[in-house]
Amino acid sequence: MAAAAAVAAAFGLGAAAWAPPELSEDEFANQEVLQKSLFDEYYHSERGFAVGEALRQLGHQAFSHPSWAFGVANGLYHFFFYREDWHPAAPHSMLSIEDMSLAAELFKASLQHSSCLDPGLDLQSFLMGLCQQKLAMLFLLQLELGAAMSCEHRLAESAAVLRAAADIFEKMQKVQYHALLGDIGWKSPADLALNDELYPRSFGAVWPAERFPYAQFLEANFETFLGELQAILAEEGLFEQLRRLARNAEGLAVWPPDARGHVQLLDGREENPMLATCAFAPRSCELLAARPELRCGRGAAFLARLEPNAWLKPHLGNSRRLAAHLGLITAEGTELNVGPARRLRWQVGRAFVWDDTHVHDARHNGEGTRYILQSFFCHPCEQRELYQSHELPAVRSLASDAACEFAHPVRAEVARALRQEMDAREEAYRSMPRMTVRADAPVSV
Repeated sequence: MAAAAAVAAAFGLGAAAWAPPELSEDEFANQEVLQKSLFDEYYHSERGFAVGEALRQLGHQAFSHPSWAFGVANGLYHFFFYREDWHPAAPHSMLSIEDMSLAAELFKASLQHSSCLDPGLDLQSFLMGLCQQKLAMLFLLQLELGAAMSCEHRLAESAAVLRAAADIFEKMQKVQYHALLGDIGWKSPADLALNDELYPRSFGAVWPAERFPYAQFLEANFETFLGELQAILAEEGLFEQLRRLARNAEGLAVWPPDARGHVQLLDGREENPMLATCAFAPRSCELLAARPELRCGRGAAFLARLEPNAWLKPHLGNSRRLAAHLGLITAEGTELNVGPARRLRWQVGRAFVWDDTHVHDARHNGEGTRYILQSFFCHPCEQRELYQSHELPAVRSLASDAACEFAHPVRAEVARALRQEMDAREEAYRSMPRMTVRADAPVSV
């Protein structure tokens, strides 16, 4: 029976209720159509986002239809990561343990569907099956489930899920993609970073900001960035109005909803990277637009807000870039976790650089609103001439052969092929309409 009909029949869903789209044996096509359907429902439906029951039923059916598993797992992660009855004074975890346990099992089913943990799986099949991305998402969920179960004193379950993550990590190391191509620096599930597939690991999660001219530029212009933020905040409601001008559709990324907000200033994907919001921060935009580090399809800059009690859920960023944060208005109790680097704190006027292809999340367990200048800039190995021409050896080393080229010839060839494929995707992406949120959408991201 087709997915939509099966779910509708199982729950007696009426014509007005959400039902999943028709699915096929192509797991990646299923992922795309499910994502579009869920995002359309989340941001554009007039009846509210009542999809949980149908999506969970579809998830249970996916164990018999494994080509559905990847799409449903991602749907659960995007929209049902949080426990909606959570309250700051409650003794339980903010994570929806039941839904994320189902999502984790579905990612396992997807791994099995693509034979991702088969030691004999060839390199091309591993890559075409998106095996590393599936493994990264599974580890993300398993580590969060282990922590949440421990928080709720479900210690035996916590130990079991963390042990399962360690076992799968050990199996991953035995597949050809890892066993034949050499160590890339991952010692545990928390170490995974997708940039490490493209360049030899240099610093891990957090990079030395003092080596980056861009970080020094951010600190040198702190007063300008802060002043224009304060001018925006001085006009009641203006930050929120600007935030709603161009929100990217990314699912329920923070809990409670509306506890995070971005005002995007620059978008490196556009021919003119300065956005309409620059009318309210003109000098900041001029300074940022002049930086060569932001001149790539992965470059972007935002004014970013985080409210008390917020949890920006663990997620993975895009590869071929690094992240830089400049503290503008900080608050006690705010922290950033990046892979194995835990409880990083923002400081006023200080920049730090980190690799957002590690799993990362942000929390605000204090009082007051935190504001930062958040930016993504091109990885040094994507702009080697810019760094190699610098007078300081420490800066030049960021784009050296040792930093950018794998010694193993097959690993180096795989990295080049991955980058070429990413170039093609980026070129195609520029011609596609952005998946944004209408200004009056009832739920924010």
